[in-house]
Amino acid sequence: MAWTGAILECGPGQLQCLCVPQGDFSHELHAYGLQSWNVLFAVNGSNHDEVQAIVYAVACAANAWNPNGPIPVPIAGAAQSDYVYAYFDHGNPGWAQCFYVGKGRGTRWMQHIDEAHKTPATQRTAKAQRIWHWVANNGLTNQRPAAMRAAASGTLVRKLYHFHGPYSAAQAFYVEYFLITHCLGTHSIANDTNGNADQGNCTAIARPKHLDQAIPKHVAVWDHTVCAFKLDPQTPSLEHTWRPASITMLAEPYAAALDVCLQGIVVPNAMAGQGRLPDHLMPRPNMQVTGASDCTLWYSPLQHPHYRLELRFGATQFLTTINLRSSGTGRNHDRAFIAYLHGCVIANAVVGNAVTDAAPLANLYGGSRYVKDPDTGRPYFKPFALNAEGPRAVWFDIANPHNPASGATNWIVGHNFHLSLVQAIELIVHAFN
Repeated sequence: MAWTGAILECGPGQLQCLCVPQGDFSHELHAYGLQSWNVLFAVNGSNHDEVQAIVYAVACAANAWNPNGPIPVPIAGAAQSDYVYAYFDHGNPGWAQCFYVGKGRGTRWMQHIDEAHKTPATQRTAKAQRIWHWVANNGLTNQRPAAMRAAASGTLVRKLYHFHGPYSAAQAFYVEYFLITHCLGTHSIANDTNGNADQGNCTAIARPKHLDQAIPKHVAVWDHTVCAFKLDPQTPSLEHTWRPASITMLAEPYAAALDVCLQGIVVPNAMAGQGRLPDHLMPRPNMQVTGASDCTLWYSPLQHPHYRLELRFGATQFLTTINLRSSGTGRNHDRAFIAYLHGCVIANAVVGNAVTDAAPLANLYGGSRYVKDPDTGRPYFKPFALNAEGPRAVWFDIANPHNPASGATNWIVGHNFHLSLVQAIELIVHAFN
């Protein structure tokens, strides 16, 4: 038998926990007179005791959560206990300053300091940069990592919760997930992921912080998420449609602002019926969930319909890569798009510090390998990735589309560029015509 545990919001500051057979979850919601919106967290698994232990741990974190208040003071744990920890800007341990949440055992909570110390400045992640900023401000840059760790304990980084017993790893896992997704907000901190909804035999959902009950589409997306979870907690639609759908809702204001910035350069490309989201839940006509689980924003050039521009959002940051895709759906459009790229000659163009290399695209890439997935029905080209390789794709700031990003690509003279998202799209339109 499978069991579902949940934390329900019955009123302001009033939480109700339950752990019932999976098939009884809908009945229990109805019995309490609650709707999908009242579900803050739900977990499903085959072990009743494990599900119950997870719900208890997450409920403790939910009850202790106060965005403007102090963080909890944990009860000291054994050396090998599982725990949840957090990092804080300026060494000030309050939720408003929290920029990273993690889980682990042993010395895991301190390992990020060592990683920031070992990583060259130009390669540090957002998390490592903030850790190193604290190190520098406290005059510790010339100290050994052991001294940095000693100074950081209780200021820069603190343990929040300890867990013991047979389900301690799962409890820490889901408290981390709940804090990141529901309490702090995935895009508000420097975590590389939003935690993880799946652990062992369990899977979970948590209502994302940014969903707003006053916005009908936000409520509808969460209702679809909860309903899908109730019917089948293992359904692929959670991962491929409903979790990324909430990210499109979060990004909608930035997409609206970008549409304004791009007026006169490109036009929004309507995506009704061309993705995973039902048309009535698309935040904007050119925003969709496409591919496996990609939150995307689409544009078309004003004058030459050889391709569409696909902006693909990051899952945890307001960043986007740029792809060129075929101008429509179906194999005829795909063939025309591939033929266009193979015959494309880059036009002379200058935007910012970037000057195009006016030459056949095939010559600049040494063959046709720059067209990715030509036989899958979704061929694409990454214009701002050296050799068109995915891992080398540059991420542009969609929240601040005039902020420049640096990278390299084959069709710019000297390869290197320093362009904002708006400049990058303008350069594409001028060069690929």
